[in-house]
Parts: sequence; structure tokens; C-alpha cells
Amino acid sequence: MRKLKKNMIRNIGIKKRLILGFAVIPIISMIFIFIISWEQSRNIIKDNIDSYSSEMLNIIEENINLNIAKFEQQLDEVLMSNLIYEGLQKSKIMNQTEEYTFANNLNNFLYSKLHLLSSVGEVEILTKDLSILYTQGFKYFSKSDVLRYSHIAKKTPGKTIWFYTRIDGQGVISMARAIKDPETKLVNGYIFVALNENAFGGTFLNAALGDSTSIVILDENNNFLFGQKDFPYKKHIKLNGDKTIIDSS
Repeated sequence: MRKLKKNMIRNIGIKKRLILGFAVIPIISMIFIFIISWEQSRNIIKDNIDSYSSEMLNIIEENINLNIAKFEQQLDEVLMSNLIYEGLQKSKIMNQTEEYTFANNLNNFLYSKLHLLSSVGEVEILTKDLSILYTQGFKYFSKSDVLRYSHIAKKTPGKTIWFYTRIDGQGVISMARAIKDPETKLVNGYIFVALNENAFGGTFLNAALGDSTSIVILDENNNFLFGQKDFPYKKHIKLNGDKTIIDSS
């Protein structure tokens, strides 16, 4: 068989061999150029996607920071009410009528802050021993959440603690803060506020980078706050400059 092939090649004249060689070389060159061009195009597209993704993430980050600042400012406004401090001071001595009057007055005050309540799912005000002084509606934060985040808030009075939890099976972004008595400067209560996920532009987060991309917002301890809950954020996370590498193995 080999001899037959060699004989066939030998039977081809030099002119035909040269023509065949000149025909093959351009084809090989074109394939080589195509491979190089394809690789360059792929790198350009990847760089463009990375650049676009980075810009969108910066916009999302700015949007989240603005929302956080807005809600914390609104929480400051709520805590400026003397009603809350008076209620905490008198929590042990109020009779049933006084408790009803306090809750009604606080309801009216909170409803005057419609810009906050439009995104609020639940508000709880607790005494320093974690007894419920006021709650809006009939949903409650779990005892474990109250114990955990009141403890953290007590260590950092004046700072808002953000966390993700579930109330009646629904995921909510929540904030907790210790309430200091304006006279003694001691912590005499806590406020817990649950916000709807759309308070942070949930639709924008879902659609910003397309259907094939997931976005998840974590706290400094890699605990979920909001975004696509099925994102593998509990895998090993490694920060590398501006990029985050998640080991999904």
C-alpha cells in the first residue's frame, strides 16, 4: 500500500507538485490566520463583557449604597421621636389603656413616614430585656434573630446592623439598631425593621447583566443579604483584586 502511494506521488509531475504546494500553502495560511483572528476576537469580546459587567456592578453598588444611606437616614428620623423613648421608659408601668394609646400614637407617627413604610414589611420595638413594646402587624422576627442581632447592636450602639432573614417563609432584608436613652446614653431598647427585597431594586438586579448572569449581595462575613438565592455563594470565595473567584467544585 505504501509503495502504491509512493508510486502515485512519483507519477505526479514536478509542475503539478508545485501547483499543489502553492494551493495548499494559502489554505494553511488562511486557517492559521482564522485561528489567530478568532482568538483575538474572543479576547476582545471577553474584555468588552468584563468592562460592561464591571460598569454595571459599579452602578449596582452605587444604587445599593444610596438605598442603604436612605433607609438609615429614615431610621434616624423615626428614632428622633420622643414617643419611642417615653414608651421605653414607661414600658414596665403602662396599663392596658396606656399601651393602646402608645401603640396608636406610634402607628400614626410611623404612617406619617410613608416614604419609609412603602418598603417596610415589619417593625418591632423591643425593651432592653427584649420584651415586645410595639409591633406593626402580626409577623414577628424569630427569637434567634432577636437574640443574635440585638447582641451585635448593643456592642455598636448607633450603628445599623443589616441582615437577611425569613418572616413567615418570606425572605426579607432587615436592619436592627440599639436605642440609647438620650439622657443616660445607655441602651434601653432595640428597633428591628424588615424591608421588602424590591426596596433595593430587585428587578434591576435580576435583569442588569442578562439572564445568564446571577447577582448576589453578601455581608462582610459572606452571609446572604439579597439577590439570586441559588447562587453558590457558600462555596469557597477568594478575593483577587477587583474580581471574586468562587470555587464551585
